[in-house]
Amino acid sequence: MVLAHFPNTRASVEDTLLYPEGAPLLGNESQESLLLHPPNTHSSILPFLSRPCSQARQLQKRCLLTTPPHPLYGCKVAVLIVFGSVLSLAVFLSLYSIPAPLPAPLLPDKVTNTSARFLTLNIFMRPPGIKNNFSDYKSERLDYIIHSILPRYDIIAMQEAFAFANHRMDTLLQQARSLGFNYYLTTPHHPPWAFTVDGGLLLLSRFPIRQSNVLEFPRGLHSDWLASKGVLHALVELNATRHMHLYTSHTQASYIKKGGLDPQDTLMRYSQFHLIHQFIKNTASNDAHPILLAGDLNVNAIDPVVPNGNSTAYNAMMVILSGRGVQTDPAVPTLTWEEDWQLEWRDKGYETFHAHPVTFGDVKIVNNRTVAAEKVLTNTDQWKTQQSLDRLLWVERNALLQVQNVKVQKFHVRNTTTTTVHFTQISDHYGMSCDLHV
Repeated sequence: MVLAHFPNTRASVEDTLLYPEGAPLLGNESQESLLLHPPNTHSSILPFLSRPCSQARQLQKRCLLTTPPHPLYGCKVAVLIVFGSVLSLAVFLSLYSIPAPLPAPLLPDKVTNTSARFLTLNIFMRPPGIKNNFSDYKSERLDYIIHSILPRYDIIAMQEAFAFANHRMDTLLQQARSLGFNYYLTTPHHPPWAFTVDGGLLLLSRFPIRQSNVLEFPRGLHSDWLASKGVLHALVELNATRHMHLYTSHTQASYIKKGGLDPQDTLMRYSQFHLIHQFIKNTASNDAHPILLAGDLNVNAIDPVVPNGNSTAYNAMMVILSGRGVQTDPAVPTLTWEEDWQLEWRDKGYETFHAHPVTFGDVKIVNNRTVAAEKVLTNTDQWKTQQSLDRLLWVERNALLQVQNVKVQKFHVRNTTTTTVHFTQISDHYGMSCDLHV
C-alpha cells in the first residue's frame, strides 16, 4: 500500500486508501464498472466515500500505525544518537578549551637586587576522570596550592597542570594574578578533534617575561600519546642587568611497575632530551644569560647498586642534554644526537646533597617498619620505589646570577583542629626549590 504522499484533497485521500497496488476493487467489479455508476449512487455503493475528511484521516493514521518499520530504522536512530552525543561532547570540550580571561594586574612587576625564590613542582593535576586510587582530590589540593604555596615563591614551574576539560587552571591563573604573578606561560590548548590534550606545563612569574617560546614533542608512547608534552621557555628579567633563561619540561613517562624501565620509553626520552638541547640552542645561544632547566624529567637518577652514584639513564640524559651525544647501538661507534653547540650542566640537587634526593615514591619508618610515605595519591605499584625524578639543572655562563639554598619541598599536609584533609602530601612528587641570587 502506498502511504508516502497525502495531498490535502478528499479524492486523493480516497484514492490512496481504496486502490492498493494489485488488489481487487470492490469484489469482482472492475475499475471501469465503478466509473459508470451515477454520481448520486456513490453513497450506497461506497458508503465511506461520503464520510467527512476527518474520518478519512483517522483511517489513514490507523494504517500508518500498523505499517511495520523499515529494517534500517533502528540503525538510523542509533547513528543519530551517537552523532548527537559526539557533537555535544565536542561542543562541551571546545568551550573548555578556551582559556578564561584574566583580571588586570593588581600589583606592579617585581624587581630584585638581592634574590628571588624559585620552585619546580609536578602538581599532579591530571584531566578529569583520571585517578590512581579512591580520589586525587584535585580541587582540594588546588585550593591548598593557591593559598599555601603560591605566596611563598616568585617564579614557579609546574608540570601536570592540565587544563583539558576543566577550569582548575583558569582558577589557578586568576588567583595567581591577584597575588602578583603578572606573567605566565602555558602549553597550547587543542580542540577536541585533535585527539590530544595540552602538555600540562605552566610557568608563573612575578618578574617580567621578556621573551617566550613553546616546543611540542612528537607524540609519545602509551598514554603519553594523548598529551602534547614539550618544553616551555621564558627569558625572565630579575632587574635591568640580570636575566635568566628558564625552561621546564615533562618528558616521556615509564609505565613499568616498581619504577622499571622500558627500552622504547627510554629511547623516546632520549630523543626528547635531544629536542630540548636543540630548543635551548635556538633560544639561548645568542647571549650569555644563565640557563635553568627544571621539571619532572622522568629519569630516576639513583644508581641501584653504587651508593650516591648515577644511574645509566641519568648519565645518558646529561650527555644528550649537553649536546655530546650517546652510543645507542653497541655495534655502531657513531654517537647519536651529537651537536656542535654544547653546554656544561650542573645538577644543583646533587651538588647540594652529594646524592640524588628522592622526589617520588619515598618511604618512612613507622613502628620500626618501612612503609610508603604517601599512599593516597601514588599508584600502589610505585610505593616505596624511592626515585629521583625531578631536577634543577644549571648552566652558569657568567657569575652574575647564582643558585643557592636548594631544598626538597615535601609539602606535607596535616589535619588541624578546624580542618580535616583527605591527603597527606600536596602531590605524589616532592618539589625542588632554590634561591636565585643576583
